[in-house]
Amino acid sequence: MIEPKTVLILGAGASHDYGFPLGDELIDKVLGVLGQKKFRVHVHRAFNRGFPEMIDDSIDKLSKELLYPKPSSIDKFIIRQKANEKNIIRMALGKIILDCEKIQITSKSDWYSELYNTMSEKTNCSTFGLKNNVSIITFNYDRSLEQFLYLKLTGDYGRENDEVIKQQLTQIKVHHVHGKVGDLPWENKESGILYGAGGDNVNLMSIAKGLEVMGENDSFSDVACSKLEDAQFIYFIGFGYHFENLQKLYLNTINHCPNVMGTCQGIGRALKTQKENYFENIKMIDKDAFRFMKEDFYPMAPQKAITGLKI
Repeated sequence: MIEPKTVLILGAGASHDYGFPLGDELIDKVLGVLGQKKFRVHVHRAFNRGFPEMIDDSIDKLSKELLYPKPSSIDKFIIRQKANEKNIIRMALGKIILDCEKIQITSKSDWYSELYNTMSEKTNCSTFGLKNNVSIITFNYDRSLEQFLYLKLTGDYGRENDEVIKQQLTQIKVHHVHGKVGDLPWENKESGILYGAGGDNVNLMSIAKGLEVMGENDSFSDVACSKLEDAQFIYFIGFGYHFENLQKLYLNTINHCPNVMGTCQGIGRALKTQKENYFENIKMIDKDAFRFMKEDFYPMAPQKAITGLKI
C-alpha cells in the first residue's frame, strides 16, 4: 500500500503502452477519422443535419490544414479554430480514444500492474482505497487506469463485492485536467460508456463537450491543487514537461514537495537539462514507465525510510 501522501501526474506516455496515441500519431489518426464516411454522419447528426455542405466544407478544410503544413500538436491546431470546427476535432478525438480502448488492458510494459501490486499489498477489497493515500492527475482523455484498477479488484475479490470495490475506488481520486471520454458504467449507471465498445455508437458531440486542450482553460481543480500542496511524493509518469502544463499545475506548489521524480526516457541530455531547470527539486530518470515503477517507485513514510536509500 502507499501510506505517504502521493500524487502521480500522468502524460501521454503513460497511456501509450496501452494502445493510446502520442502527439504525431494523434494528428495522423484525426486525419484518418475526418476522412471516414461514418464520422461525417456523426457530425451531420450532431449539427442536426443543418447546412450539410457547410459541414463537409469545414471537415475538408480541417483535413487540408492538418495535412500540410503539419502542426506541432493537435492542441495548437484546435485553439485557433472556430467553435464548430473545434467541436468537430473534439468529436474526432473522442472517437479515437474510444476506438483505442480494448476490453483486455494489457501491455508488455505493464506499469499499471506494478502500481496495483504496490497498492494491493496489505489491503483488501474493503480497505484498498482507504489505505492507499494516492491521487492521480492525468492530462489524458482515456479511462484505462480507472478501468484497470476496477478489473483487477473484481478479479481478485469477485463480482459479489462489486459495491464495496466501487466504493473503495471513489477514494482514489483521478483528476482529468482536460476532461475524459465519459464516465464508466461502474462510475455512472445512467450515462456511463462501456469500456472497449468503440466510438461508433455513442453521442460524440456529448463527449466532445467534455474535452479541452492545452491553453483553452487555465482553471485547475481545487481538490487536485490541495493534493499537490500536501504531497510528500510526486511522480511524473510519461510526462512531456511542457511549460504550459507545468504552469497549470502551479510549479511553486510542486517545488515545495521534498520528493519529486519523473520519467524522461529518450528526451536527450540537453532537453532533459532544460526541463529540470523548471524545478527546484526533481530527479529525472531515463526509463520507461514500467522500469521506473518497478525500480524507482518507492514512496515511504519518513519514519520508515531505509538508511542509504536514494529517493
